[in-house]
Amino acid sequence: MIKTLTNLFKQDKEKFVVPKGVQDVIPVAAIFDDGIFKVGKDKYSKTYRFTDINYAVASREDKEAMFLEYSELLNSLDSGATTKITINNRRLNRLDFEQTILIPTTGDNLDEYREEYNKMLLDKAEEMGWNWEAYIEPGSRRTYVEIGQSSPAGEDFSMVIDFDEENQADSFKDSLEAYYEDFDIDEHIEMWIEAKRSGTSGVPSTRELVKDAEAIDGMISELSQALQKVNIPVLVGSYTPPDENGEGEKIVREFYGQGHIFKDEDAFYHRPDDPCYIPELSDTVYTRNSILQECNQQDDLAEEVFEALDWQHVSSLLEDWQRNGELDTCKECGKMFNCYGVTKCPYCGADYEGGDE
Repeated sequence: MIKTLTNLFKQDKEKFVVPKGVQDVIPVAAIFDDGIFKVGKDKYSKTYRFTDINYAVASREDKEAMFLEYSELLNSLDSGATTKITINNRRLNRLDFEQTILIPTTGDNLDEYREEYNKMLLDKAEEMGWNWEAYIEPGSRRTYVEIGQSSPAGEDFSMVIDFDEENQADSFKDSLEAYYEDFDIDEHIEMWIEAKRSGTSGVPSTRELVKDAEAIDGMISELSQALQKVNIPVLVGSYTPPDENGEGEKIVREFYGQGHIFKDEDAFYHRPDDPCYIPELSDTVYTRNSILQECNQQDDLAEEVFEALDWQHVSSLLEDWQRNGELDTCKECGKMFNCYGVTKCPYCGADYEGGDE
């Protein structure tokens, strides 16, 4: 054993030659088409990349199997070759997850609300017994979450859900729903039957595999439906109000609908005096109360107007609706209402003769 190690150390040692340029410092003499590098006089190197495993959510039995397989890998290496193994752990903790996934923070005064919505999805999944691992790959900027939960039969089931970095919350929910739609119970059963044939221990009977695969399908469905019900309010762009000296105002518009605007649904519904909308071609700042004022103090109309705003002023949208015969004012009660196809005012019941039949 000592002689073997001594010979290996000798193989790694080569006569040092003072480099004449930067290129001579790089220890690569040639690269072949099959991926082999020549890194010395009679020395060659090749690198292999193995797929990820989720060790954190694995059962004790699976962890032991992983350890034994890793040992077999080490023992399979030729004694005459030097080997370097790099293990890259990319686990992110909950705090990192909240800072990187779903709705990105921007450093403005709305970050506390973004973080609250992120936590809503996290808490809902954890409440349902799911473990989360979040990843962002720096090179490709791939963003995804690995979600795991034990099935009734004891399988440490996990799935990888990708999401879009720009539209994180909605794309995450859409990807999860797509995963559920693509999940094939028969394929999942066949995978474990094949594993059992290959000698994997602990695989239950076929009857139990069928029940467990159906249960997993139900678990994914339940999670997807639950997260779809978590309402993530629309938040387009950001707005920083001016300070007491009237300075520091900052409007960041993003594209939404037909134009570049600022729109904050949470402010409209829960903070009536806070800015909730700024149109595309103007710096006019609207709050729920100011929209209400232009909507004749009618909450239902104000909400309908806010949902429709995507580039224009409130007054412009109301004028368009009136010009197109969609909105009118009752002569009896003074309320504005959707007049298309109606014969009576929905508020006071007065006859209305101006609508299209």
